Amino acid sequence: MSTHDDLRTVLKAMLQKAMEQGIHVVRGYPRLLNYPQVEWEREWTEYLDVAQLAGAALLYLYDDPFILERENVLKVIGQKGEVEKQRIPALPILEDDEDQWLSSRLMEQTNNWSSYNQQIGHIECLWFKEGVGHHLTLDTEWYLAYNEAVERAFIESDGVEEENRRVRKKEQAVELMKRAEQLARHERFEDASSSEKRQFMAGQIFPDLALDPYSLSQVVSLAEMIYWWEIEPGMRSTKIQKARDLRMRGESIKNIAAILKMSDAKVRAAIELVDSQNRLITDIKKEMQRVWGSIKFNGDGDQYEWLNMNYGISEEDDVRWQLILEKNQGELDEDHDPENLAFLRDDIAIEAFLTRLLQKYRSNTIPYSQATNL
Repeated sequence: MSTHDDLRTVLKAMLQKAMEQGIHVVRGYPRLLNYPQVEWEREWTEYLDVAQLAGAALLYLYDDPFILERENVLKVIGQKGEVEKQRIPALPILEDDEDQWLSSRLMEQTNNWSSYNQQIGHIECLWFKEGVGHHLTLDTEWYLAYNEAVERAFIESDGVEEENRRVRKKEQAVELMKRAEQLARHERFEDASSSEKRQFMAGQIFPDLALDPYSLSQVVSLAEMIYWWEIEPGMRSTKIQKARDLRMRGESIKNIAAILKMSDAKVRAAIELVDSQNRLITDIKKEMQRVWGSIKFNGDGDQYEWLNMNYGISEEDDVRWQLILEKNQGELDEDHDPENLAFLRDDIAIEAFLTRLLQKYRSNTIPYSQATNL
């Protein structure tokens, strides 16, 4: 296993080298079944050189972008056995009460890694020769640290006393979730700026929980997750749009702040964020014109393969780009899956995605017309 800082760059170089060596790349998760295998310990360049010398025709490669919520759910599922990632939906639903509790616990312990969403932290490769599989794993330092944090969270959860885990029982869990939902949607919840203030507030709203600190803490923790995952992104997105609309009507920063009950600084940041996104969208469109020219981008398999190999832009990247354009033009369909809707409510995540997409388009100068000999 090797560690790297930027696996997108490594991935692009691997695809290019494999193509030059005549090795066909199959994108998918390599299932490790019962066959003789060798775990490669050296650099990936030597790994591909040996594959060429051995006459390997196929290289199986898996490079799924990191999404914290999905990774955590897969870790919980993986506690019960091997996970076949290619058969798992984008965001699996945990039915078991214990799994739901463990997933919530894990999210609390690993929340800092959400900043790595959509980055490539882990790559697996596999090629065969005479029935022997040659396996290579590449990881970033942050991905290894994330896995260590997951292991610590699992160890801690195993050590929790049974009485303190009673919230996982169905009846109690349903009741606590109802109270958490009520607390998260309370008009004063946003103003409670610390866990201590939220616990005090919960004790005032639910006096019967004041004598049960554990349940009170659980209600507050669940309310925080409901607020930050479901309520706050929508509120922020709505306020940002309202701030932009009011500014376009000629309202001053101070008046907008008073109308939306926001600070002047947040109003300025909201307007600047929207302006920044518009600039990024304009720049990306210019780069796309440079890359595609007069050739229509139909999104077929060959075009996506070329785009991924030369610019590191995947079909998933393009789908998100189209969704952002829909939102920017006010044509967003609310029937999209929950994961994409959550992404579209997070303007910070959108700006980060647009920044990375622009960097990818500027990472190369080759136009598509060169590939088609036009």
